[in-house]
Amino acid sequence: MEKRNERISVMGITAAGAVVVYLLRHIQMQTQLDETGRIMAGAGRGPLTWICLGLTLLIGAYAFLLSTKDTVKNVSMPAMVATLAAAFCMILGSSVSLKSGVFMALCGIGTAVCWVIIALTRKQDKMPSVILFMLPALFGALQLIVRFRDWSRDPLLMDYCFELLASISVTCATFHLGGFSIGRCRRRMSIFFCMIGVLFCAVAMAGRGVLSVLSSLGSGVWLLANLWLVLDEETV
Repeated sequence: MEKRNERISVMGITAAGAVVVYLLRHIQMQTQLDETGRIMAGAGRGPLTWICLGLTLLIGAYAFLLSTKDTVKNVSMPAMVATLAAAFCMILGSSVSLKSGVFMALCGIGTAVCWVIIALTRKQDKMPSVILFMLPALFGALQLIVRFRDWSRDPLLMDYCFELLASISVTCATFHLGGFSIGRCRRRMSIFFCMIGVLFCAVAMAGRGVLSVLSSLGSGVWLLANLWLVLDEETV
């Protein structure tokens, strides 16, 4: 019971941290924009940056102290519901972008399908194929390449750095979670990237369009679902 309470506490703290950084980012974008709509120079020295840095260091220290584990428990009902909700958000967000970019939209839909198959496979007491993790990871890497071309047009790093960190975290988390399928699990790294991925996905949602919000929300919820599984009763 004590271990389960600890897992619930970690999940709650992660979700609360995501809410805090989202609100800070929202306030930043409401109060620190210049006449062109860009984040003002110097805004990066505000509380959001320091809180994100502090949380990243704390999460890293926490993950380092955890025990290693070779398996992930079968998907639970909360994780299944969260996965389905994440897939719905990703599919909806990708469908919105079909007209602007068919290939990337189809990749997003494919990612959501992989998430659902992973959950259903675990529900059947089977280990998901590593390919189901590698395809979303490759999509994340491709997304970084394609979207960086657009992000880099803005001379102010603060305008896109959190989306960049969110994409990197989701891609790394997916890659490490796939390691459980081939006996090369890195539980600490999986937990670390899941937790910081949730935080940065929350930040990336602030002030964005429907597509970005749904995509980031779906990715963040999926990371929370996997965090629940990796943070089982044998947390420490």
